[in-house]
Amino acid sequence: IPEQELREMLNGFDFSCLVTALMGASPALNSYVEGMFPEMDFEEARRGIGRVRIETVEDAQNQIVCMVNLFVVEK
Repeated sequence: IPEQELREMLNGFDFSCLVTALMGASPALNSYVEGMFPEMDFEEARRGIGRVRIETVEDAQNQIVCMVNLFVVEK
């Protein structure tokens, strides 16, 4: 998926959902997504969210993966 399209897709999610999903992602993916949204303060958002259960992280990730899969299928 081109970066601009991915940015638009991720922009459709609540910011806290995106940050929560990234809590279970690799540092490289965190860096990549944070680079797409330089205007957002991911570190402050993580502090605000605090600790979450792994199920919450997985749910947020599943929402994003489903959206990406729908996008790919439609293309």
